[in-house]
Amino acid sequence: MILRHQSPQKFYRVAVSSLWKEIVLWRPSGGVVQAVAFPFEVGNTYHLVAECRGPHICVQVNGKPLIDWWDTADPVESGRVGLARKEGESYFTAVKVDTLAAPAGKAPAHVAQFRERQWHNLRFFFDGNEPIFAYGQHGPDLMKFRPGYRPILATSNFVTDSVLFSFPELQRYTLVQDGEQVIIEITGVDPKRKSGVTCDARFVVRYDDDANVYAYDHTCTTHIPDQATGKAGAVWDHGNPLILGAVGGANTRDPNSPKPTYHWTVIQGADGTFYKVPLNHNLHFDGAAETSGGPVKAGGFGWVAVGDPVLSPTVRMPERSANFQDKNGFATCWWAYDIHIGFYPKLVSGGGPACHGIIERFGRGGFYPPMVHGTVLPGDYRTRVIYSAMNASEARDILAKAEFYEPVNLDVKIPVYTAGIGFREPFDKTVLLASPHTEHRIWAGTIDDQVGRDDRCSLRLDGPTEAWTQTGNSYFTGGYPKKVRVSGWVKTQNVQGEGPAVGFRRFGNRNAFEFHSTGITGTTDWTPFSYVTAFPANCFGVTLYWRNSGTGAAWFDDFKIEPVDDATEATARNYPVQPADPDIVLKWDGQGDARGVLDASGYGSHGKFYDQAAWVEEGGKRVIELNGKSGYIWPLSSPNLTFAPPVSVVVRL
Repeated sequence: MILRHQSPQKFYRVAVSSLWKEIVLWRPSGGVVQAVAFPFEVGNTYHLVAECRGPHICVQVNGKPLIDWWDTADPVESGRVGLARKEGESYFTAVKVDTLAAPAGKAPAHVAQFRERQWHNLRFFFDGNEPIFAYGQHGPDLMKFRPGYRPILATSNFVTDSVLFSFPELQRYTLVQDGEQVIIEITGVDPKRKSGVTCDARFVVRYDDDANVYAYDHTCTTHIPDQATGKAGAVWDHGNPLILGAVGGANTRDPNSPKPTYHWTVIQGADGTFYKVPLNHNLHFDGAAETSGGPVKAGGFGWVAVGDPVLSPTVRMPERSANFQDKNGFATCWWAYDIHIGFYPKLVSGGGPACHGIIERFGRGGFYPPMVHGTVLPGDYRTRVIYSAMNASEARDILAKAEFYEPVNLDVKIPVYTAGIGFREPFDKTVLLASPHTEHRIWAGTIDDQVGRDDRCSLRLDGPTEAWTQTGNSYFTGGYPKKVRVSGWVKTQNVQGEGPAVGFRRFGNRNAFEFHSTGITGTTDWTPFSYVTAFPANCFGVTLYWRNSGTGAAWFDDFKIEPVDDATEATARNYPVQPADPDIVLKWDGQGDARGVLDASGYGSHGKFYDQAAWVEEGGKRVIELNGKSGYIWPLSSPNLTFAPPVSVVVRL
């Protein structure tokens, strides 16, 4: 039954299941808000009655009251009714709709009654009849922060330094208490590294009736024994929570592309000032220091995500931790917007059981602090974090007074790739870098607003160069099919070499390339190209390249990637083109124009001049002059240049 339908985002659904033997009340902004067991059987007829009075919803089956629920989070108090079937077969024999009087009273005070329950083959914790969070091998998931409102966060069981220890295996799980609160205690071990380090974690879940929110108090105690061996990381990441619904679809040419729920995060810095970070995949903004978060005040406000109309998740470090330095920090990952919560262990010089050394730059999507060497002494290292939420209006007020941390240029605009798979890319969209946006940046190249096929925009590449963007499941719905057709239009001016090309490189394998050469050289007007490729074939993500493989200028426009049938023949023409000698992968012998050098090897390893690099005549030969200060040559990337020893390089000076 569909109740109070106003839009696809605002309605209630009452659903029955003979498979799961239950009746549920579901709504888009809350997920499952009630789940009650009932022995539904295939072939039987049931009389369902749903009564909606203001925010109060009651449901009976065959005269038995099963659901008695008040929507105190995001009530829908009017709308249409309807019938629907999601799965299986069902039949309605009669429908009756009556008008009811408004409720006589208001919602009673909420009293938490937590209990563990196996639900849909998973371990869930319910508050009354509402699932509040799931608990799996890796930690709490689908975490709700207000009765009747949707899951917002997922987090991990333990702290990790990603060097000496992580704890993928649960050695112990104990439900210490349920009822008014939930207390879970676990122990984690690392059977792969075998460092001897273990971690005890404790989750305490409570309901705060004053704020009408749940709080998840998460403490990790990491035990480093005397016999521990190996390196310890410079910063320890507690929980690494993931914001559910923060990553939107990058295929913004599709009007149905998923929209992100959250757009900003805000932290309270160590100086008490609020600093904001826009959620985008492009390193957030142009800043001098931490662009994804930064040092924070322990015991202070902490962190909040802003954008949801009702509730904003928060993370706090309620206190300083013994055996750690007097600093903490947050960093927002550029890829999935997961939140790295950083604790810095105290270091001592000299030998010890766990050597410490890792390069860290705090921010830009992770923790990479300056090179520091020292030791972490044996002992117990306790870190504590509280996950909770605040009203969205409070979070918006905090965002309004937040600043960018050490900005350099907040007016920078960048071109972005908007087409994903199945849509045309006209290369006509730029966005403000220091803003929330879902598309991925097109690095290098130039958006030419004076040259286009059907409009006045295209992607221009001058000399031996390439532009690239990153695509994959985090950036558009669905992965790359087994085979795709790549098509577009190119225009060239004085191009020598292989000419315009399109390439792919798999995530996680920097040596797996494919480049298709269009074979278009010289000076040409807009010319179509099209080819079929089985690369990258079901890859979860790739780097996509547009390349001018030679000197001169090339323009790309109306670019498209679309799936094709698996039986379609692949037609990509990959490098090397015609290597004169397979053992020589780069040969610069004086060919090229004023701003680039052509590779005579046939592998397409052409180079572009930067700064003061230039051609000069010497001894009747054309040679490259580098001034020893800022001049350099950047060769086009190629798996042929990613070689292992032995390698011979001959340079005539």
